[in-house]
Amino acid sequence: MKLTITSAETLEAIYSRKDLPPTLHRILEQNTFQERAETEFLVSVRARNSFPDWGAGLNAINPTATLAAGQKTPFISLLEKGAGSLNELKEVQLDLDESDLLAYEKVSNTPADRPIISVIIYLKFKERMIDQLRIAATGVSKAAYDCTDFSEDMSGKRLDSVLMKAISEKFKEVITPVDTYMGSTVYRRDMAGVLVERILSKKINGDL
Repeated sequence: MKLTITSAETLEAIYSRKDLPPTLHRILEQNTFQERAETEFLVSVRARNSFPDWGAGLNAINPTATLAAGQKTPFISLLEKGAGSLNELKEVQLDLDESDLLAYEKVSNTPADRPIISVIIYLKFKERMIDQLRIAATGVSKAAYDCTDFSEDMSGKRLDSVLMKAISEKFKEVITPVDTYMGSTVYRRDMAGVLVERILSKKINGDL
């Protein structure tokens, strides 16, 4: 599945596309029609605190970003260069295979009807072995979202229940949740691990 999103496209236009991956559709569904209709794609990636799950999902996929002058770069690399670099963003290209896993789980909602914790996993296979594994999450640090690439450590391994536990523990080690009235550091870390295992368990059992 190949999908191109332009910087000026509204989130509502993206949400209405039939070729949008179901996981991204589910994430955008949490925003109101007005929010989607009034927000262009470029604005949404700038406004990380307003669209954290959307940003986390894009970071997990890490699509190819095309700049105004025609250069191409990984989306994450563009974000790492700072807000100014986004001025040159023309479009992003998502390229997902049918065997790829893109899944989303969340815990509860805030008073503003947003997830307290959410996890998005992007998993690409090559000959039934892990080729790429990126996990993005909200509510697990002071930032709007965090994304960790485990591809180097997990490449060439077969996903099973033992590896699932190892991935969950590894993810819990790298996140730095903060205490708030909606969830302690311990709770957020533990629930993030639970969500990772929930997604991977479904994949192992053939439910995704």
